[in-house]
Amino acid sequence: MDSLATRFGATDALGPFGLGLQLFEQPFKIHISHDTGGCPRMGNKTNVSNVLCLRHWPDRIWCIYDPNQTMEGGTDISHGQVILRLRGSGALTFLTDYTPVDLCREPICAAGTVRSHIGRMPVVMWWDITSDIHIAIERSYAQSLVNLLREYIKRRTTEEHQD
Repeated sequence: MDSLATRFGATDALGPFGLGLQLFEQPFKIHISHDTGGCPRMGNKTNVSNVLCLRHWPDRIWCIYDPNQTMEGGTDISHGQVILRLRGSGALTFLTDYTPVDLCREPICAAGTVRSHIGRMPVVMWWDITSDIHIAIERSYAQSLVNLLREYIKRRTTEEHQD
């Protein structure tokens, strides 16, 4: 029964991706906590005892942590989310071209997290460095996002070769 709870490789995101970027699925657990006391301001993140806390909603916090850890309280939403990781120089700049917000501008870049869209798919992104971006997306959209990013990279690669 434990093998059903481990969800590795739910998308074909593994492997080289093009433009010096790598995209792969990252195993994490996500809990929603409704206790917002002492947590970061809206649109910010904090790390407490190896638990990353993201606040993009007024009434809840996303708590993201290693799948080997346990967390008391809150609601586990890991089954409905996939966390993709886009790595490579220019990863944040690349994503900025395909989101409605400028990820490289202050205060978003300094906050290191944003709730936005890629294409029409809602995502939550966070980073400590701009070459290593985590993208959380609903599991039902994950493969579509991988395919969309592949198309964007293919388009960008074609444009660069035409110049």
